[in-house]
Amino acid sequence: MFGGGTEKSQQFRDCFAAVTEKNGVDCLDVGSVLETSDIDGVHFEADGHHALGVAVAIRIKQLIH
Repeated sequence: MFGGGTEKSQQFRDCFAAVTEKNGVDCLDVGSVLETSDIDGVHFEADGHHALGVAVAIRIKQLIH
């Protein structure tokens, strides 16, 4: 449906990571936690949203301790 969605997301991830690193801001690579839906190649399935929530909670705990 969204041709090249995965590739575009990866390009955005790389660019965003470079900007956050340059500015000393922490960044969580969502792609390391979950995969996009086979339906459109952009969005996440329900279990992916859960995995993302868990990953964000873990990262926040790491940052505040």
